[in-house]
Amino acid sequence: MLLLISLGGISLRAQGAEIEIMPPTPSVNDRISIRIFDEWPDACTPENPEVMVSANTIEINTFSDSQACSQVITPWELQISVGYLPAGDYQVRVLYTREATLPSATSQIGQTRFTVTNAAHEGAFLESPQQDSYESGIGLIRGWVCQAETIEVQIDDGSRRVVAYGTTRGDTREVCGDDDNGFGYTFNWNALGDGTHRLQAFADGVVFADVRFTVTTLGVDFLRDASGEYELENFPQLGECVTVRWSESHQNFVISGQRLCLPGITLQ
Repeated sequence: MLLLISLGGISLRAQGAEIEIMPPTPSVNDRISIRIFDEWPDACTPENPEVMVSANTIEINTFSDSQACSQVITPWELQISVGYLPAGDYQVRVLYTREATLPSATSQIGQTRFTVTNAAHEGAFLESPQQDSYESGIGLIRGWVCQAETIEVQIDDGSRRVVAYGTTRGDTREVCGDDDNGFGYTFNWNALGDGTHRLQAFADGVVFADVRFTVTTLGVDFLRDASGEYELENFPQLGECVTVRWSESHQNFVISGQRLCLPGITLQ
């Protein structure tokens, strides 16, 4: 059954195209293609696709500039490569423009969603940083890989850095069959500067994680001779308070105390 809408006197197919993601469950290690297909209500089928990837939206614009279209149902298909994508949830929108009309008529003819997984396989996982996380101060790039000779990380367009690999991780024994699978790399996030950054992790040269995260600094790579202590109320639960203190070695705040702080009650 064809669902038609009319724009400028021209009938267009609306919300009808089939969209197939290949492979069906992609990871950051897969080159992703999008197949669009269906039957079109006339001979002016969508063609000349233009692809725009913005954040987590993939917009595919298709066109027809034919002046006259035979009124015959026509099978059509397009296959578009979008390459490698970072881990995350994505929306696909397919638009069709009939350029021969004045003004030109545009309709959305299909949409779908899919997820790109972070780990290429069960034997590798980046625990920190996570996709869309916030990082500051001095932290630890960490995770685990069941079997590899070398683990490397690359931040933005910088060179790859070899990280320490083979530390004991008892929680990986069930998956890996042994426990010497941890990797870690101490890193000063301040050195990257404020804003969004990208980190890729490699096992023997093959990427298994690709994440984007946000860094916030205090304006310098390493803040010296600063101090401060503050109490956060109702954390981690209502009626509890924690005290945080600035730690120069961490370039961050650390928990230095915890107490009950119920309203109207003072506990020493």
